[in-house]
Amino acid sequence: MGRRQRRAAAAVLLVGALSVSCAGGDGAGSATQGMTGGWSAGRSAGPSTAPSPTETYYLDDTTPDIPLDDAARNEALSTAVAAWRAFARPDLDFDTWWAGLEPMLTQRSAESYFYTDPANVVALAVSDTAQIVDAPSGYEVHVEVATDRGGRTVVLLRNGEADPWQVYRFVLPQGEG
Repeated sequence: MGRRQRRAAAAVLLVGALSVSCAGGDGAGSATQGMTGGWSAGRSAGPSTAPSPTETYYLDDTTPDIPLDDAARNEALSTAVAAWRAFARPDLDFDTWWAGLEPMLTQRSAESYFYTDPANVVALAVSDTAQIVDAPSGYEVHVEVATDRGGRTVVLLRNGEADPWQVYRFVLPQGEG
């Protein structure tokens, strides 16, 4: 893909991200309402994760819910803390930062966050304290993680009861990011 095409693709992503964020108030809605992420021009390759045919995450009224038991809640809390620790690392070069973050992301999030420059991410001291603040279903939870700059939320998704939680979106406070 040429430089002009990459810029056009980045512009489309930016317009889409701005459209979603402008339409949704505080941006902390359900994952089925869309996602946003940072971007920067100039990366020559995209995420290394191949698209997964099982990465649906969009549910309709006929999809049966799955339980959100204690084990699933604890896994979600651990994943949220690890994700914020991996994300809030502006001290790392992109390749190191991405190697630690990408495995925790959904494919769609990887496609979006790939364009983030870690130097532009706010450094945070992330504690082990986290709580689920919303659970629209057994497939989606919103977890707030305590940091030295206040609580930070991450939206996690999973495909099924036996599947791991993955980051769909980091929810940044107004004016940050």
